[in-house]
This record gives sequence, structure tokens and C-alpha cells, in this order.
Amino acid sequence: MKCPEIYAATNNRNKIEEFRSFFELFHIQFNIVPSPLKLEKLEDGTTLEENAYKKACFLSDKGYKPVFSDDTGLFLPFLDGIPGIFSSRFSGGSATYESNRSKLMDLTIGVSFERRKAYFKTVICFIAPSGETHFFTGIAEGFVLSEERGEYRFGYDPIFLYPPLGRTFGELPLETKNKISHRAKALSQFVQFLIHNEGILF
Repeated sequence: MKCPEIYAATNNRNKIEEFRSFFELFHIQFNIVPSPLKLEKLEDGTTLEENAYKKACFLSDKGYKPVFSDDTGLFLPFLDGIPGIFSSRFSGGSATYESNRSKLMDLTIGVSFERRKAYFKTVICFIAPSGETHFFTGIAEGFVLSEERGEYRFGYDPIFLYPPLGRTFGELPLETKNKISHRAKALSQFVQFLIHNEGILF
């Protein structure tokens, strides 16, 4: 029997890898299809929820259904929440993972560890073929470090310390991260929703 397809409104290969790894880890039988269209200049909302909805709605309106999208931000309270919704383009229009991390580390030079408390937040927006929309949210709390640690260079992972394990997300194998991260928590809610509503949504 062919696995049901679900479109992921992203052109980010790292995200697709995380999504697929998570689904495989929990033996979820859905085929995740990367966005066949370029998703540019769609993250201009004022919240993660708005941005996730805009990306999912863009594909849904083009006939690619069902579809889901996520938007993630790293929030530092002592910096009034930045980089927040601007996390992926924090260092400018040509931002890279490296330049974003470098800018954030520069902003935290000399700041005490206690004030470096931060949290990742992920919001997933799912749009069913009927147009019915659902949101799922996950949060992971930790601290931003002044140096990079770990082999995994995705986003801010090498500078985000996860206290319960005493390591950065960049030091964690993907299978471990996919059990405790902000995205994993949001995906867990999403997957449970899909399992319990498969007959209706597909």
C-alpha cells in the first residue's frame, strides 16, 4: 500500500532531513514531499504562527495538499527576544548559519551565563485538503554559549546548550535531538494528530 503523501513547505534540506528522521524514528508511514516551489519572502509576518501559516497557505493555494510548514525562532529575553522571528536572517539578506551565530555571539560578549537564558520555539501549521488548519507548538529551554560546540552545524545548534544533557544541540546525534528538541515536541503533537485523523485528512 502506497504511503500517503504530505507536502512540507520548505526548501531547507536540513529541515527535511529532520522531518524524515523524526517520522522514521517513530515509524510514521507518511511520505514527506519537499516543496516543489521556491518559498521566498514569505516570512514577513509578526509571529511564528503567521510565518508558518503563510508558507503552508502558499502551497495549499497552488494545489499541493495536505501541507505543513514550520517556523522556528531562538528567543533571548535579555535581548528583548531577538533574534526571534528574524532568526534565519538575523545577520542580513545573505545570512548563513555561521554568520547568524557569529552575530549573536558578538552581542553576548561579556554577558553573564545566567543572563544568556534562551529558548527555541517551533510552530507547525498544517492545512488539510479541506482547508482545515491546525497549529502545534514546541519549546526547548537552554542557554546561549559564547563558543561553538559540536559537529552538527544546523542553525544555532552549536551554541545552544541544553542543560538536562549538558551538551549543545550541535553535540547531539540527530536521533537524540529528535526526542527532546523544540521541533521534536511540535512534531510529536503533529504526528499524533495525523495518526488519529488519517481517515479524515487524507
